[in-house]
Amino acid sequence: RIMDRLICGDVGYGKTEIALRAAFKAVQEKNEGSVIIATVFLLLFFIGSTCRQIYAGFMYVIPERDTYNVIYTLLGTVGVVLLWVVVNWGVCVLFEGKGRIKKIYICTCYSLYPLILYSALFMLLSYFVSPSSVSFISVLSTVCTLYFVFMLLSAMMTVHEFGFSKSVGTALFSVVGMGIIGFL
Repeated sequence: RIMDRLICGDVGYGKTEIALRAAFKAVQEKNEGSVIIATVFLLLFFIGSTCRQIYAGFMYVIPERDTYNVIYTLLGTVGVVLLWVVVNWGVCVLFEGKGRIKKIYICTCYSLYPLILYSALFMLLSYFVSPSSVSFISVLSTVCTLYFVFMLLSAMMTVHEFGFSKSVGTALFSVVGMGIIGFL
């Protein structure tokens, strides 16, 4: 089976990319991904974002619990992910991609893992790290976001069976499409 192999090698030889591609390939070919688990990841992303905005340390977040509106967070997390799935599916249909909307949804939600981890780490670290050390949290945020983008591009390459440049192009078209739909 695809996922039952051990990957060994020196630093810089692409072990992580191979493992990610194998995981997304298992979703693509063997239907080993689960919509329920993907939805749990999406809900964890929403809950993590909500808790990060409300319950993080007072030195990093100004608590406005009285005026906080969870609908904006819902639209900014779940709404954006669902909009990405629909627009990416539409763009990739135009570019002859092979991904189905279910597989795009599963792989997109699985790719949210670094952002879920960042929310938990941010909430924990916001109580212990002083504001003068905010650069550490900024670096952590950047690393988790870049890893999310890397996972999402790897997922779209695998699901749609595109090369790297075509995946980046369709991702950019998807972001522009999301902007157009958001503007309307």
